[in-house]
Amino acid sequence: YLQYHEAPDRLVWSWYVPEQARTPVSVAPVRGDVHVPNVVVEFHTHPAGCAAFSSQDDAAQTGIRLHLMCCDVDTARPRVYARLSAHRRQVAFPASLIADLPAGYIDPLLDEWLARVERNPEEVGDDAA
Repeated sequence: YLQYHEAPDRLVWSWYVPEQARTPVSVAPVRGDVHVPNVVVEFHTHPAGCAAFSSQDDAAQTGIRLHLMCCDVDTARPRVYARLSAHRRQVAFPASLIADLPAGYIDPLLDEWLARVERNPEEVGDDAA
């Protein structure tokens, strides 16, 4: 998690890795750390071939956060997905809109979004063109 702490004269940003219970197919915080206050971004990986946020992700994303998920990390072309969640509602968007991805990383939603803009610019608004 990327979280912030208020200092007298500024915000201090830090990474927080909760204590986790790990199995061959999942990782989960052990103490309900999914609700850590002041967390802005949650980043996690999925196993190879998993090209979407899971139903477990959906259930855990109860607050207001930016979620980044990377899959195929052990390949030459890892994929990055992004979405904003607000109280169990999620909106996916191209990760490239908020971050410069490392060379070789793929943003699958970017190609879909750009194709949608080309087909129907009004669908995504005047700002997209």
